[in-house]
Amino acid sequence: MRTAQRYELSVPREPLAERAAALVPPGRVTVGTTGCARTAAVRAILARRRGLTLVTTALTPVLALRGGAKVLLTGGAVRDPAQGCVGAVAEAALRARPIDIAVITAGGIDGDGLSASCPEQASVARTLVEHASRVIAVVPGAVFGAAEGTRFAGLAEVDDVVTDVVVPSGEFVGPVFHVVS
Repeated sequence: MRTAQRYELSVPREPLAERAAALVPPGRVTVGTTGCARTAAVRAILARRRGLTLVTTALTPVLALRGGAKVLLTGGAVRDPAQGCVGAVAEAALRARPIDIAVITAGGIDGDGLSASCPEQASVARTLVEHASRVIAVVPGAVFGAAEGTRFAGLAEVDDVVTDVVVPSGEFVGPVFHVVS
C-alpha cells in the first residue's frame, strides 16, 4: 500500500539563495522563477513571505504550500520534478501575468550572457527575462567563463548576479554583481 508523500520546504543555509531573496523587496511583489535546482532554496525562502506572489515552473513550492506567499504553478510538460515544467503552456502562463522580478540561474555565464544546456529550460528562462521588470541571476562560480548549449539572456538584460566568486572587472559588463562567501 502506498502512503502519501509529504513535501516540506526546507530552507538550507545557502548564502547565494539568502542574498538573492534579500534583493526581493517585501510587500506585494510578483516573482517568477524557473524550476531549476539552483533556485530551489530561493523559492523556499520566498514562499514563506506574506503578500508575495510566486509564479513558478517548479512543483515543490506548490506541494509544500504552508501560508506565506501565494504560489502559482505555470503548468506545462514536467521535465523532472526538480527541474519543473517547460514548454508552451509554461511559457504562456509566464506571459499572462506581469512579473516584477525574475529569479533565474544558468548552466553557463560568459561575457556574452547566460546559457543553459537544456533548450526547453532556456526557453522558459528567456520568457521570464523578456517579461520581468527586473532579473536576478543566481550563478555559482563554477559556471563562470563557460557557455552551455542555448543562450537565453545577454548580460545587459540581467540586473543583478548573485555569485560566490569575485568577477574580474571589465570582463562581465552590465549587471550589478553581489559576491557572497
